[in-house]
Amino acid sequence: MTVTFGLFKPINGDSPDVDELMSNHSFILTNMLNFGIDGATTTNQQNYNYIEFTSGTTIVDEPNSTSYFSPNITSFVFANSLDNFEDDVVDTGIWTKTGAGLLTESGGNLVLEMDGDVQATSSGASGFDARTFSGNCEIILDYVESRSGGGATISISNGSTHVTIRVGGGSSAGFLRVVINKSGETMDVYEDDSLIANNTDISSVTTNWYLRFEIEGATGGDTLKIAQVSFAEADTSGSQTLISNSDQGISEATVEAGITRAVMTTGTVGGSEVAFSANAGGAYVAGNDKVLIKASTSGTQPRFRYTLPYETSINAYAKNIPTISGFAYYFG
Repeated sequence: MTVTFGLFKPINGDSPDVDELMSNHSFILTNMLNFGIDGATTTNQQNYNYIEFTSGTTIVDEPNSTSYFSPNITSFVFANSLDNFEDDVVDTGIWTKTGAGLLTESGGNLVLEMDGDVQATSSGASGFDARTFSGNCEIILDYVESRSGGGATISISNGSTHVTIRVGGGSSAGFLRVVINKSGETMDVYEDDSLIANNTDISSVTTNWYLRFEIEGATGGDTLKIAQVSFAEADTSGSQTLISNSDQGISEATVEAGITRAVMTTGTVGGSEVAFSANAGGAYVAGNDKVLIKASTSGTQPRFRYTLPYETSINAYAKNIPTISGFAYYFG
C-alpha cells in the first residue's frame, strides 16, 4: 500500500506495515501543524514552526525561488510571467507607449509618470493578447499609484476601445486578478482577492484584448507603478517553486525527515509537488503535502520545496492562480 493522509487503527494481533505507521505519524504531525495554523499554542515541540508571510519572507530562499511574492496579499503567486520588470529597461516588444508622459522601468516596476498624459499597452510584437488564447485566462498584477490629482486607469483594450478593470482614486496599492471568460466575452475582477466587478461585458473590445495602463490629468511627478504581470491559460505549461531557508531558527544536530502543510489562499497542493532535503537542497526527495518525507541523506540544514504547475483549467467564475500565504512544518 502507500502512505496516505489518514489514521489506521490496528487492533490487538494486527501487524501494521511501514506505510500504515508512516500514515499514522503523518496524520498526528499534520494535526499538530493545523493547531499552530489555527492559532493554538503548541508547547514542547522542538523543530516545529508556523510561518505567515504577513510577518515577512525571511523564512523563504527568495533568490532560488521562482514564484512571485505579492506584498498586497502577502502571498507567493504561481503563474507564467509576462514581464517582471527587473532589468530596468522597458521591453518595447511588449509595451507600446503613447502620450507625452514618461514610461520607464525601475525597481521591479513599470513606471508611468506624469509629464503630460501617458499610456502603456501590451500591443508590441510579443505583447499580451488574451483573445489569442484557446480558452479562458486569468491575469494578475500588483499596482501602486501615487497621485495628487488626475486619474490612473487599468483596462482591457484593443488600442482604441477600452473597458475599465480599475480606476484609481488617489494614492493606493493593490493586487488585481482579472478572470476572462473568452466565449462569454466577460471578465470578473478581484482586488486583494475580493470580487469588485462581476461579469463585466468586454465584447465592445474587438480584435484584441490587450492590457492598458494610463495616468492622465495629474500633477507632474505623479506615478502609476505596475509590478510583475503574470497570467494563466490552457496552453501555457511550466511551474514555479517556493523554497524555505535552511536557517529556520531551530537548532537540530541531525535531521532525517520532515513534514509540511501549506496554507493556500487559492488552489491546492497536488501529489508529488512537495520535496524535502536535510542538507540545504543537496538531495531533495519528492513527497506530498501533509505526509512525512524521509530524506535520502541526513543533515543539519533542512529545506522544504513546493513546485506548483501553472494552472491550465481556468474557471471563468472563480480565482484560479495558486497562492501560498504561509506554511507550517516539522522536522527531526
